Amino acid sequence: MKTIFRVHALLLASALTLLFAPTTAEAQKALVYCPASDPGGCTTVRSALLSAFPGGVDTGDDGTNGSVDLKTVDLFQYALVFVPSMAETDSTAPYTLLRDQAVIGRLKLALLGRRAFWSGTPDQGGLTTTRPQKDALIQNLATWASGDFATVNGPGLVVLQDNSQDVTKRYDWVQAIAGFNLIADSRFSSYSAVTSLTAAGSTRPGVVQCPPRQRTQDGHWPGRARHLPQNRR
Repeated sequence: MKTIFRVHALLLASALTLLFAPTTAEAQKALVYCPASDPGGCTTVRSALLSAFPGGVDTGDDGTNGSVDLKTVDLFQYALVFVPSMAETDSTAPYTLLRDQAVIGRLKLALLGRRAFWSGTPDQGGLTTTRPQKDALIQNLATWASGDFATVNGPGLVVLQDNSQDVTKRYDWVQAIAGFNLIADSRFSSYSAVTSLTAAGSTRPGVVQCPPRQRTQDGHWPGRARHLPQNRR
């Protein structure tokens, strides 16, 4: 009798997995955070990711302007959640929804994949001569962060630079979602070349790696590059 019960339980579990687990096509989707107050970066990121995610690239906000609602959408259908570079000022607050408790809880539960934080703005700038390189960087970050979707069955995360006017509030929304405190460096620096500090960083050009739930003192992660000049051109 116990054996029969176990067989039935296994069959039920398998059926539930088939019903609710993301399909291969769904795993090839990405979600770009796109607040109405600062849509510029998300438009660029979405365009760059379309070829890398044949399942589609959705924009996430409150469900208006063609976006999906971050408070209700099934986040497990995505291989990647991408947050473009934005800036909060006295009159705009694009990160507000990422501080909403309902959204925080859902993102914290779903973001089981790799996390990549790039202190630069490849989604900004109007020169057509540098756009291909910037798009390639966006694609490299997305590819790495979504790379273990098949293993964890949840999306990875890419975050570009938080340029908020108040330096002390930059990345203050990250801790509740990712589980670690990311501290912005108020000093602006540029580099003509970058050398990775880890073997893993050397094998993945253009990718910054952040171990989950690890806090740093100065916000600089191993293998991380800051403010590459081409990001501003």
